[in-house]
Amino acid sequence: MSKRGTVTTALFVVLIIAAFLRFYQLPGIPPGLYPDEAMNGSNALEVLTEPPPRGGFHVFYPENNGREGLFINIQALVLKYVFGVPGRLPEPWMLRVPSAIFGTLTVLGVFLLAKELFPRKITNYQLPITNKSANDQDPKFRNWKLGIRNYEVALLSAFLLATSFWHINFSRIGFRAITAPFWLTWGVWLLLISFRLMRERFQTPITKTQPCLASPCQGEERRGSDLGFGIWCLPLLAGLVYGAGFHSYIAYRTSPLLILFILAWFWYSSWREKWQGKFWLGAILFGLATVVVVSPLLVYFYQNPGTFFGRTTQVSVMSAPHPILGLAWNALLTLGMFFLVGDFNWRHNYAGQPELFAPVALFFLLGIIAGTKTLWSNIRTNSKLQALNLPPKEDPPPADKLHVPNTNNRNEAPPSLPATNKEGGTPLNLPLTRGGAEGFGFWILFLWLACAVLPVILSNESLPHALRAILMIPPTMILAGWGGVWLYDRSAVKIKPATLKGITVATLLLLTLQPYFVYFEMWAKNPEVQGSFAANYVQIAKEINRLPETAPKYVVADPGWIYVRGVPMAAQTVMFLTETFTATEQHERNTTYLLSGQEDQIPPGAAVFKIQ
Repeated sequence: MSKRGTVTTALFVVLIIAAFLRFYQLPGIPPGLYPDEAMNGSNALEVLTEPPPRGGFHVFYPENNGREGLFINIQALVLKYVFGVPGRLPEPWMLRVPSAIFGTLTVLGVFLLAKELFPRKITNYQLPITNKSANDQDPKFRNWKLGIRNYEVALLSAFLLATSFWHINFSRIGFRAITAPFWLTWGVWLLLISFRLMRERFQTPITKTQPCLASPCQGEERRGSDLGFGIWCLPLLAGLVYGAGFHSYIAYRTSPLLILFILAWFWYSSWREKWQGKFWLGAILFGLATVVVVSPLLVYFYQNPGTFFGRTTQVSVMSAPHPILGLAWNALLTLGMFFLVGDFNWRHNYAGQPELFAPVALFFLLGIIAGTKTLWSNIRTNSKLQALNLPPKEDPPPADKLHVPNTNNRNEAPPSLPATNKEGGTPLNLPLTRGGAEGFGFWILFLWLACAVLPVILSNESLPHALRAILMIPPTMILAGWGGVWLYDRSAVKIKPATLKGITVATLLLLTLQPYFVYFEMWAKNPEVQGSFAANYVQIAKEINRLPETAPKYVVADPGWIYVRGVPMAAQTVMFLTETFTATEQHERNTTYLLSGQEDQIPPGAAVFKIQ
């Protein structure tokens, strides 16, 4: 089988695993229906059944502290066209199918993004550039191996996301937050390939095989010039996808910092390579598409300024007595959730368990270390070149121009790679660090993490908070993918191939079975999970649905801190599952909602249900 066929097959297997872990037993797990999920469902049903202004699709739904409307509108379409609701009583899992779809497609997006972020070939070592053999310089090069490829990092990153309990859990809950990683992953990927293809086509001078900024095309020809008009459709599509993310989750609003960095990087590239005009055209197309998609939400916030921040001001760390200390403590708790102690909310996590399984946590740490060393090495190298008044370092030569040693022979040294300046002068005694493109990939991942962590550490509620940190998942898994491949590649020069292959297979099998066992056997069967998803309210709804519509039914709810149209939020689970959210539906089904203390309004013989 060809390399392309092998990668395609492996990706297909990863997507099957991802879909299985997100759809398997979805009708029964998670148990119950949390009121926040039910609130989405009630709005979705109202969209379908009520005339405007209550009915019809909305850009923002103000109930429950306010929620962006895109995901709820998608849920409404699924309820109507996939499950035929209204017309039959809804069930909890119907609200969760869109989440599972978004979660599975995010796995594919992470594969594509990781493959775009890094070069085709990545050398593991910093190989000294001299006229002497590297083997004569440093004995460690006796075990030299040209190893990591971007498709290996991409496949492992996608696999780690597919088997992440953190991502699996939110892919099976009807929260809009699961869509945020999807939109940002696909939006960044489309933006990167948009400008890469522009650079390949329009940079000066034009060569047969164009070097790529975000993904150097070593040994492979890129045909950006063959795209014609299609090359200008990509920035538009990138803007549409990226802009849609602002309709997903409030934490997404920090992402413009990441996008501005990407645009600045490509602007600098266009300035040096004389394609600034094309860059500005692409950036304008991207910006216009983004603004068009976001503008309905901006108009709503302009008309309703109090809804822009939602609960942000209520949970802000800045309202604490010592905000600076609070920020530091929040950052420490958030860092610790990857390795030591995770979210204690059973709805978000297996309470207290680190968000990363131990081997994945190790890979993630190695990825952070490798990325930091790469960026620091690039900074030092560029500083030396500037001090010597030499041109910036070129990307490594194409793989087909290198002598690649026999990796089965551990004593074979790498080739010596003489380097000269552009005028053909004396070879430079400077380290060949990883290329600028690889550094670009790490810059994106680190900045993404920084943007995604801001909403977490700026809040002061229930930390560590796995849901609020959901945008950190894609860069975390890509860095872990890098670290895992790096560890394999280093191990390949010290461990026998058969032994290493066995360890690799065992590790992949462990990473596949662990989330299944933890999620379906331990977490789903834990009694705490039943309460976290209001399973008792689902039972109340089932009892109400078994009664004839003509029978008077009264639901008495204890006071809460959030009310929706005069009724505590806790009643939303019953309202959605019995289709009694609106006044019209309550009248048709002879169902009345009261607060505790209003029991004197209940007539004799009526069925009474208590929500506490």
